[in-house]
Amino acid sequence: MELPLLTAKLPEAWNLPSYLSVIVQIACLGPLIYSIIHKGVKVNVPTVPLIFIFMILACICQLGLCFFWDDTGNIFGVVRSWPLYLLVFGLAIVDAISNVLFLPFMAQFHPAFLNAYFVGMGLSALIPSLLSLIQGTSIYTCDSNLQPHYSPPRFSVAIFFLINFFFTCAAVVAFVILYKKGAHTHS
Repeated sequence: MELPLLTAKLPEAWNLPSYLSVIVQIACLGPLIYSIIHKGVKVNVPTVPLIFIFMILACICQLGLCFFWDDTGNIFGVVRSWPLYLLVFGLAIVDAISNVLFLPFMAQFHPAFLNAYFVGMGLSALIPSLLSLIQGTSIYTCDSNLQPHYSPPRFSVAIFFLINFFFTCAAVVAFVILYKKGAHTHS
């Protein structure tokens, strides 16, 4: 959703989506690794602390994006947006493993909570999309040479990530409240 703004500022330009896609695909190995550890090695992984750790990781990555999304550094002599890569990888691994980790835990809850979980999953895509539309990331005019001139966004990329950070924090608080109230121990 932020790609028009990211590609305009970062050194990778329109190669950035390809790099981010590879990073997300690598993070998708997370559920496989978790499943191998959980089932194959027969290690009893404590679910609740692991969920909490992953949710905190998501908060840290979102907050990190607020401040470091446009930082760059040299990797093998080429300027790259390595902080963005690292933070997106953290978010992608949380996203990839969340279904494998959260759904078995959600099975302990009353079925009404499972509906709320899926509504929340839908909103997790809808809210950033609406924020992007409000931000106005794709508003442009063309000059006589058919070159697009993008209008400045209504709020910055950092503010976009900060708003998403607050939603992620709200999810952590909701998880802690549900767990502390014992909502997962219905009969």
